[in-house]
Amino acid sequence: MKKNDNDSDIKAINSEKYVLGCALEEDCFATIKDSLTIEDFYSPMHKILYKAMDTIYKQAISDIQFSIVTDILDNENNLENAGGIEYLLSLQEVIYDSSLFETHINIIKDMSIKRSIRRELTVLIEENNNQNLSPTNILAKIDTLLTNKLVATKRDMTTLTEVVDEFERITRKNKGKSITGLVTGYNLLDQVINGLNESVMLILAARPGIGKSAFALEIAKNVATLNKNGKASVAFFSLEMSNFQITQRLISNATSIPLSKITSSKLSETDWENIETTKKEFKDYNIYFEDSCFDGVGEIRNKCRKLKKGPNGLDFVVIDYIQLIKGDSKKFSTDNRQVEVADISRSIKQLTRELKIPILCLAQVSRSAEQKSEKKLKLSHLRESGALEQDADIVLLLNDRTEKLAQDADSSNERKYKEIVLDIAKNRQGRTSNILMQFSSNFMHFTESGYYDEINGKLSTENKREE
Repeated sequence: MKKNDNDSDIKAINSEKYVLGCALEEDCFATIKDSLTIEDFYSPMHKILYKAMDTIYKQAISDIQFSIVTDILDNENNLENAGGIEYLLSLQEVIYDSSLFETHINIIKDMSIKRSIRRELTVLIEENNNQNLSPTNILAKIDTLLTNKLVATKRDMTTLTEVVDEFERITRKNKGKSITGLVTGYNLLDQVINGLNESVMLILAARPGIGKSAFALEIAKNVATLNKNGKASVAFFSLEMSNFQITQRLISNATSIPLSKITSSKLSETDWENIETTKKEFKDYNIYFEDSCFDGVGEIRNKCRKLKKGPNGLDFVVIDYIQLIKGDSKKFSTDNRQVEVADISRSIKQLTRELKIPILCLAQVSRSAEQKSEKKLKLSHLRESGALEQDADIVLLLNDRTEKLAQDADSSNERKYKEIVLDIAKNRQGRTSNILMQFSSNFMHFTESGYYDEINGKLSTENKREE
């Protein structure tokens, strides 16, 4: 239905500016597209701008970048119709705030529905004047109109065409890649999970002292150094260790200096030279650490959003560990911790989808896992909430096999490393697997030995677990 001149009093131009400005500055068009269509905008200039952004999004040309948007508008001879360069630059001056962003989207949608109701009621009045409708017919039409608008206030289900368009966009983006996600530095793991893909939530769980923090830290370092020509951006939130303790482990891993020498400060001149060399290399990496997020998941969310919109963006997040996070709401009591953890898990899952990044959360296991009869960890051992297993796309469990190997070998020689079985217990997008790894606690370093056949207790060159 065409826009009525009488609609001029039902508009939210400032909200439209804010939302489109966020799209230019924050690359959040996917969220806008989920809620608003081109017809929801009142301003013709904003409709043109929305259409250009939608073209970029559908064709997966790039992220929504100012220069790409202006190029498309210029090629279509629509740059001036969209307000011109100066107007578009003014939109970028918006200061992004997640709560305001959602509020402005809702305001635009509300105004759009109000305009539509007015137009359709105007048509109904004209029909009544021309056809002299009965009161029953008028009431029936009004009832239908109001029902339709009530449904319109809720997000429509996605059509098959839209789903296929999204599939095409992502597939084009990953064309020619053997691993579609970020590489972890562990080839066998990458083959099974296809790398760390956007919008994926991973859980890493283990008993205390197995090395889950060391494994997560090494993955974080590898992601930063092995992706995007060493420019991938990684955030590491530690609620258990301080930044200083994390740095000690990271330096030990990077320099192969035993952690015991670093923590006791018993370093030789050669060690210091090695550390200085590593320090210079670290300057090229985009790894950010935070050990003070005690206000809960909301603070983690805000810091991630801030990094995402920064010059280096944000590609991967590690949280060590999820049960130490406080929920956003004060409604949760100490007696309702399972519900609170479920709420935190949902929030992190939503954050992966909002920022389109993978997030790895470390998790504790329940006390039942310490029972002698329970040697191998299971999904049910995730502590405090079944929501962790439910929300996670991938669940990784670390099991110590060192004791069994020592018994099998009947060796008195002290091992320099632990034998750890990495159990990919859940993989929403593919197969599961067991990978045997060696963990050197002296250097905080994991290496892969091969796929592990847990039935025969032997290594294998191929993954035989296809469940």
